[in-house]
Order: sequence, then structure tokens, then C-alpha cells
Amino acid sequence: MTLDGKANPRLRAISHNLPRLAMMMCVKDEERFLEANLHYHHALGVSRAYVYLDNCTDRSLEIVESFPWAVPIIVPQRQSRGFGQMADLQRTCMDDALERAREEGCEWLLSLDADEFAFAENETRGDTATPALAAGNLPRLLAGIHPATEMVRLQTAELVSCYLGEGQPFWKQTYFQGRQALTREIADPVTGEIELWNDFIADRQGKSIIRTSARVQAFDSHCWVREQGKRYPKQPACLPVPTESRGCRYHFLVTDCDHFKSKYRKLSWEPDVWAGGTPVELPKRCWKRASVMLDEAETRQYLLRHFFLPEPVLEGYVKEKVLRRDETVARVLAESGYFDRADPDRRKWPEARVCPGTGVSTISFVFAAVDLNRALAAQAEVYYDAADWTDGSFTGFYGVELYEGQYFRWASPEAQISLSLVPGDYRLALELGPLCAPERKEDMRLTFNHAPIPAEQVRLEGTRLTFEVCAAQCQVAEDPLIGLSCSALNTSTWEFQDPRHLGVPIFGIHLARLPDADTKESGPRR
Repeated sequence: MTLDGKANPRLRAISHNLPRLAMMMCVKDEERFLEANLHYHHALGVSRAYVYLDNCTDRSLEIVESFPWAVPIIVPQRQSRGFGQMADLQRTCMDDALERAREEGCEWLLSLDADEFAFAENETRGDTATPALAAGNLPRLLAGIHPATEMVRLQTAELVSCYLGEGQPFWKQTYFQGRQALTREIADPVTGEIELWNDFIADRQGKSIIRTSARVQAFDSHCWVREQGKRYPKQPACLPVPTESRGCRYHFLVTDCDHFKSKYRKLSWEPDVWAGGTPVELPKRCWKRASVMLDEAETRQYLLRHFFLPEPVLEGYVKEKVLRRDETVARVLAESGYFDRADPDRRKWPEARVCPGTGVSTISFVFAAVDLNRALAAQAEVYYDAADWTDGSFTGFYGVELYEGQYFRWASPEAQISLSLVPGDYRLALELGPLCAPERKEDMRLTFNHAPIPAEQVRLEGTRLTFEVCAAQCQVAEDPLIGLSCSALNTSTWEFQDPRHLGVPIFGIHLARLPDADTKESGPRR
């Protein structure tokens, strides 16, 4: 399809009677890649795109709307901030896209980022008119997949960048590493210490295409696992599905200094531990810090010294067969007519280009809520895990993280959570877990329905910060509200400085209903 929505005659022969393929992306300010990405994948046989827009402030929405076959889906800020890491939002969007693809009759779903480009690596059999389109056509690849295969994993071709200047088209970067990764020096921007890294900079897992008829759910942004009914913040187990490794995905990791800074600054709020408890990879940890600590000039100096490689050095690695020069993405764009128009970096977007009635929608993720009243009727004490908190019931808390097998959330210096409780007398305890130093208790101030709880009525019992409330206090609000305030932690002394504004970690809340005989009519319980 051309950019005005008309069919591209060069694609008709390739796309006839092949499986219908949809794709999904979760993007945040990705205008440098988005237009080329959508055009490219439509040229290779994608017939529907679900693009989840995470608080975009650039032209991303406008770009998506200009493609009649693409569906823009707005992710509200209040929802995206509730996820512990970008990968959690991505897998949640993947599950939603899978349902949409099923409803529209698409047989396969491709999951990618905006800076990633899938390619099938088909045999062309002498098709010389548009060899890149024939070799890259994704439905043609999927037509040859075994019927029992549920997932196709695309292997990674990761960009190794040279510095071409700011704002150059990304497709001019042509050096890639594949099965053999280049050994790189990773410099810590804080200490200046250098460590060797002999793996892919981003990931080696690749990305995947899933058969929509399979009983699956997203495991992470890279792959799918057998359906277990576990949605965020719960993490499904890694139950593999029948998989074939075919084709590849070109990953334009970083193309210039501005791209580096914007890419890693968007990730800087994430913790340095994945949800499964393993540390985030060294390059990503270091570069998140660099993106928030270095100014524009310092960033350029850092990257020229520690990231971008001179072209003669890259050519040397090509001769040693460590890297390869690959212009596949540019060839696909050329054969599909992407360059047969005005300069894509300077072109104006006339009103006529935007397709009316595209159907911009706003998504609302619904997570299963815990019925505290029913749970308390069945047992003497209930533990309300931080992973189970209902979306929208709390403010000032970051997304779910994992420490030693336990879920928790960092509270900012001012945080609140509401509890759906019927009026009554309760013993409540904030579970501080193993991360919180006992002396932090002296710095914490609690409120219940905005009324301060005197410090002498708050007890530290092990790792629990315990206090009691009565029925009269619960009746002040429809949903009782626990407030927490404290000073911000100084993370500059940590091994990896955290750019977030952190107060205390809360692993959950212990709740117990007190017998009526022990209650008092008003005032906090002692």
C-alpha cells in the first residue's frame, strides 16, 4: 500500500492466498522510526497493525492515523505508570493485541518495537524484479510453517553503530552482528570503570510471531508461553510452546546521540532488576544512568569514546566475519516505493494524508481485584500483596518489583492506598519486608482517612508497621485510605543510583478484623 492508502501493484502477486498477519507495537515518541516501520511491514505482508501509544508527545499518533490499516490505541498515563517496567506494559498490550487479531480473523501476530524490522529470509527462486520483497515476505514464510508449530522466533541482527551525524536516516546504518557478538567495552558514566561485554547489547532472544489460534499468553516482550490465566502483576511460568526459529529481526539499537539519550531516558525510571529477580544487563544499567546524568555535550563525548565505532574499525570486523554489512531494510523500503516521494525527513503532512475514521481508541487494562471483605470473612488475617493492589486504588507507588521471590512496590515520599472495607475495627500492618532498615520507622508518618495516627500508636513488629483503627474512622470515607509520608532516600551511595524519588518499600498489607468486644467507640486503638 502506498502512503495515500492505495494498493501497491508490486505487492499483489506476493500477498495472494497467504495467511493473514497482524502486528503490534507499543511506542513512546518513536516518530524517527514509525512511518518507515509501518510502510516496511505492510510491504512485507502485514495487513493490520495495532499501535499502542504510551503518552506520546511527538507525531506518533498522526503517523499511525495516516495508515488506514493501522489502529492507534491510546494507553492513558495513569495506566502506563502502574507497570513496574516497560516490558510489563508490552506483554499486557501483546495479550490485548492477540484478542484483537483473533476477532479480526488474523492467523498470526507479530510483536515488535518501532526500531525493529522483521525479515523472512525466503528463497527467491529467481524473482529479480523485487528480490527484497520476495525474500522478506512474512506471510510466505508463515505458509510453510508446520501446522503443529505455534510460535516462530525471529533471530536477532543487532546494529553496531558508527557515527554518521545527528538526524541521519536510520537505514544508512548498515553494520550488524548476528550469531557471533562483538566484544565491547562498557563504561560506567559515574565511576568511569570499564567492563568487557561479549554479548548482544540489547538481547539475543529475538522477537516472535504467534499463531492466534494457540492457547497462549505473553511471557515478556520477546515470546509467548502456554496460557495460565496470569496477568500483570503476576508473572506466568515459562511453559514453552512448539516453536520454530526462522527469519530475522533487524534491531536499530542506537543510531545517533539524540536517539541514545531519548531511548534510555525513557527507561531510566525502571528498576535494575527484572521481574524474575535477575539483574538488568550491564549496558542497559549504565546507559540509563548516562541518559539522565550527562548533558548533550557530555553524552556526545561519552558515545564517541565508548559506543560508536569508526567505519574503518567496522570494516575490519566485516573482513574478520564478526560483523556483516547489510542493507536489507533500505532495499525493502526502496522496492516498496518508500523513497518515491518527497524527502521523508522534511516532508510536510497535509491534512489529506490523515485518514478520517481511523478509530483512535483508549484502552483500559482491567486486573482482577481481591475482595478483602470476603477474604476476611473466611479467615482471621488476610495479606493484601502489593502485586494484587487494584489499579487506580493507590497513588505515589511505583510498579511491582520482585525481591527474593516476594513482590513489592516502592512508595514515593508521599503515597496513599485505599482499601475496600466495610466499617469495622481492624488491625492493619504495612509489610516493610527485608529491604527496609528498622530505623526508617522513625521517619515514617501514617494517616488514616487523612487523620494522623500518633507515633506512639504505631508499632514495629518484626518487619510489620502495625496500628489499629475503629469502625467510626472507617465510616469517614467510602473506601478507607492509608496515607504514608517519609523523607526521600539518598540513592547516590547505592551501587547503581536510582533516578526515582523513593521513600520506603511496601511488600503488602496485613489485615485482621478485631472482635466487637474489644473495640472502642472512637479514636485510634492502642
